[in-house]
Amino acid sequence: MRISEKALISELNKALRKHHKDQFRSRRLPQEDIQEPPVIDGQFADEKKFADDTLDHQERDILRIMINYHDAVFTLEDKEEGDKEEPESFNVLEFLLDEIEEDQLLFENDDYRKLFQLISEHMDEHDQFHPNSFINHEDEFVRNLFVDLMTFPYSLDNWEKKDIIVTDEAHKLRRAVLESIYAYKSKRVERMIKANQEALKNLSSPEDDPTPFLQKQLKLEQIKRDINQTLGRTVLH
Repeated sequence: MRISEKALISELNKALRKHHKDQFRSRRLPQEDIQEPPVIDGQFADEKKFADDTLDHQERDILRIMINYHDAVFTLEDKEEGDKEEPESFNVLEFLLDEIEEDQLLFENDDYRKLFQLISEHMDEHDQFHPNSFINHEDEFVRNLFVDLMTFPYSLDNWEKKDIIVTDEAHKLRRAVLESIYAYKSKRVERMIKANQEALKNLSSPEDDPTPFLQKQLKLEQIKRDINQTLGRTVLH
């Protein structure tokens, strides 16, 4: 079961919008119902943990931020001088759940996918996050993984290691949240770019039209640049 790549690209573009959708977490899908894009191939769950070509590190970071900052809020932009209204605030946990599920993305790591789905179901049922439900979960695996992610939380001070000067905790949190989700999406787009390049190289007949692949390549490269520019990165090819 797989969704079209076109649909995924469209949703990734939406992730770059300036303002989040008004109906926050209005229609979220269970992880088992989410389908994968056709260009992402390979048994990634069987590869070495945190290998360069897996998403384990990004998925773990997302979960750690969700768990450790589940009750924190942040804004996507600062209040400008003269503005009468405060910028819209978003709950960290709900924002990340919405970003993953709105784009119909499926965690590749089986363990992280299971915990993500349990957290999503918990929020649907209770509309509020209760860490003790997972600390005392009946499934020993879930308990251990949850406590592990709480024991080694995501540090907002990681930004200093990346030579990024962030002046206060609110800005650190915003950067951490956006970095986690857009770095994850960026890597998925990079996968799609590589798969499209391989498909282009494997055209066997002179009659095969490379135009669709070239058009797709241009669109994917633009999405990659948009995502990385959102993070304040400079991407060199």
